[in-house]
Amino acid sequence: MPLAAAAAAVIGANVGTTSTAAIAVVGATPNAKRVAAAHVLFNMLTCMVAFVILPLLLRGVAFATDISGLEHRPAVTLALFHTTFNIFGVLLMWPLTPRLVHMLERRFRSIEEDMSRPQYLDKNVLATPTLALDAVALELARIGGIARNMGKAVLSAEQAVGVQLVKDKQAVAGLVAAVGQFSVAMQRGNLPAEFDQSLPDALRVARYYTAVAELADDTAQVQRTAGYLADEALNSEMVYFRSDAVKLLDVAEPARDDYDVAAIERILAALEDSYHSLKAHLLRAGAAGRIGSEQMVQQLDIYSRLRRMLQQAVKGANYLHGLLQLAAKYRRMQQEDVRANT
Repeated sequence: MPLAAAAAAVIGANVGTTSTAAIAVVGATPNAKRVAAAHVLFNMLTCMVAFVILPLLLRGVAFATDISGLEHRPAVTLALFHTTFNIFGVLLMWPLTPRLVHMLERRFRSIEEDMSRPQYLDKNVLATPTLALDAVALELARIGGIARNMGKAVLSAEQAVGVQLVKDKQAVAGLVAAVGQFSVAMQRGNLPAEFDQSLPDALRVARYYTAVAELADDTAQVQRTAGYLADEALNSEMVYFRSDAVKLLDVAEPARDDYDVAAIERILAALEDSYHSLKAHLLRAGAAGRIGSEQMVQQLDIYSRLRRMLQQAVKGANYLHGLLQLAAKYRRMQQEDVRANT
């Protein structure tokens, strides 16, 4: 077989592998689709350019064979051409890699990755502290919404609530990391003295909502192994506790116009009393043999985690409410300054 025909066969074989990669990732994860798309683009672009400059590649292979002292046998020449072709592909694609990565990340995304992507944190607003603080507060409010929904999902389900909690937890972790990086960038600028406490408070909010997400996920895992209690009185008490807890998370929305810190603290205090009553009833039921000791320990663990989750959610909401009010105050001041100067 002439060398040119053999080289064309090598190039054609590389084109052929792209169809296998494309078929293999049908219905696969975004990461798998990115890898397959990169494979297809690499091979297609390399093959097209290789066909255009095929005479030059063949001369280069012949020259490399001569200077390396290799025999001009078809197998040796073909292997050397294949190696040259792949090296040429790497050199061709190397400068295009950053743009290719950016394009593939934008093209193939999962819902979780979109959730983990900040919506309000824009580097362009870092030069304006009031806008930057507003962006942080809004992103934290988004994080809080995800965390509260996780809490309500766990409270509303006695058993497993699916894999969505894990995805939401990852989204919260990604957004919290983005808020932390943005806050560091804010600190490098010239922040007004009034903002000295704002960034520490923002980091507190992020920590509280991270704890809510982690406790929700941990509680769901414990609930998966917890069996049904035969004690109907205890079951009823648990249902009431969970229902009141969901209502608390509903009103602990710091962006609400009617957000009332004192009222939320009263609801939390009432839930604390309900928790201690439920704990006492669980201990008595376990001691009396109405439920098994293992069930008692599991339920105590579950409701201890739920109690802490509610505490962290309220702390995060209270601090975030203050941040949102501060951001709104400076936003109004900035708007008044603009109107006054026009």
